[in-house]
Amino acid sequence: MKITKGEKIGYGDAARRRAHVDRFRDLEKAVEALSELLERPIETETIASLRQQVTDKTVYVLKRNEVMLEDTAKGFQEGRWTWNTDVGPFSR
Repeated sequence: MKITKGEKIGYGDAARRRAHVDRFRDLEKAVEALSELLERPIETETIASLRQQVTDKTVYVLKRNEVMLEDTAKGFQEGRWTWNTDVGPFSR
């Protein structure tokens, strides 16, 4: 996804792109947090708590990923996004 130099972006387009970037950052942080949870040592006293934290974070990551995929697909269909590399039949 890219913005071509000199491309005019209306407020709505810029706001949508900013929201997309913010959603991506949120997903990235959630994945990092999940990774950190999975790297923690497993101790008998904290298994239940750790299991719940991993489950909660996994569900959150899955939901955020779904939002990102939907927004990206919709943005591509609406012409808000363009491929910045050749992707064969998917290029416009």
